[in-house]
Amino acid sequence: MAGLKVMLLLGWLLMLAARGGTGCWVWNRSTPLTATELREVQSAGISTLYWHFAEIENRNGEWTWKKRLGQLPQPTTPALRVVPVIRLETSVSKPFTAAARAALRQRIVAALQPLGADEWQMDYDAPDRLVGNYAVFLTELRGAAPKLSSTALAGWVRLPEFAQLCASVAELYPMFYDLEPDTATALRPLLEPDMTVVLLDAWRNHCGIPWKAGLPWFARLTLYGSDGKSRGHLREWAWDEVVFRRELHWQKSPEHGISVFCAEKPFALGQATVQAGETLVARRQDPAALAHIEKAAARELVFFRLPDVTAASGGSLRGFAQRASPSATRLTLARVDGHLILANVGDCDLPPRVLGDGPADRGYALEVDAAGPVFREAGAGEFFRVAGHRNFDETPGWKPLVRDRQDASLPAPLAAATRLTYWFSALPAGSSLESGLFQLAPAAAASPLRYRILYSETHPPWQLLAPAP
Repeated sequence: MAGLKVMLLLGWLLMLAARGGTGCWVWNRSTPLTATELREVQSAGISTLYWHFAEIENRNGEWTWKKRLGQLPQPTTPALRVVPVIRLETSVSKPFTAAARAALRQRIVAALQPLGADEWQMDYDAPDRLVGNYAVFLTELRGAAPKLSSTALAGWVRLPEFAQLCASVAELYPMFYDLEPDTATALRPLLEPDMTVVLLDAWRNHCGIPWKAGLPWFARLTLYGSDGKSRGHLREWAWDEVVFRRELHWQKSPEHGISVFCAEKPFALGQATVQAGETLVARRQDPAALAHIEKAAARELVFFRLPDVTAASGGSLRGFAQRASPSATRLTLARVDGHLILANVGDCDLPPRVLGDGPADRGYALEVDAAGPVFREAGAGEFFRVAGHRNFDETPGWKPLVRDRQDASLPAPLAAATRLTYWFSALPAGSSLESGLFQLAPAAAASPLRYRILYSETHPPWQLLAPAP
């Protein structure tokens, strides 16, 4: 019986080692995947998660823990392999002295060995001058690891120390994004197809060990000072704060996933303060560029990062799974327990929408229409805002009680409104938005209602809203 268990375990480990598929980095997360995420990860063909386990920094010549998890939140299973990742950060000129390397190795081994993982990964954005020193450290660590891998900057393939780096690990994960620094006057997209294709060819020609291509799947919000230099990327933000921010003047149409805004007045955004005259740049992955690079890479890929519900994620797991052949968005509206619930039940994300500074240029509008002033309660809830209108369309079969064409788009208080407009900035696949309390006048509880979603090209113009169950 014991021999059979050993054989089964060996067979499982060999299967994990031989299995291909897509990988994703999981960053700054200390909770396991939900049951829904596990199902969607499997549907997306994701077989490996590279989990951000710890950070170690060197600020005075000694490597010390900046943060770390007690254990890997998500266990490895036959369907999903989990690899711990340790990120190194340093600001000193010589972080890899012999003594520093020995202490760093000891800390990493003590932290990772108890996890029982079949691979350890290091993540370090080394400046070119330190790549050789980094390779020396990796060589010393490799003997203690079951399998040692490292992320890499794509441009390292051109360095004289690249062969030394290849000899120090079992596998490399070059990241083909953020290839060049940028400024507010020379913005660069997350993924630059022409430059990436050249670098992919260089890696194919010069890397003699296994490697996987790292590609972007995230959204980024960057703040630039009035001098045009980056003030850094914002970590905590939401699309509503960008799309509907009145202080932000739209400057440039989206190009390669880039949207540019200029702040006309100071305001707070997340934990940052944006000053007048500063530039805010939102970046998302360009689907066409991503599809082109995936085809050009012709190998296993790892994406930064695993999609989740936050704006910085860049899209949903469902959208990630359908990135090569996106379908139409499928939005539904229902009345449930005194609330409206707008849901994206399809596999395609409804992306953030910004086309200018006009009243119809930002976000999406859910309109709920009645045949008269029947609304009594209407809270925004998870929507950005809600507003009442007297707004009538000449729609066959729809006969409002009042036909005053001069009131066609006149804002109105709730008691006089015949139409409610709920604004929202985006809706990823599998997500929903719940309104605040939604009630009709008692005498109009069974009044017919209809709805539509403006600026969503794939949604039908008007649909009847079923009465509350």
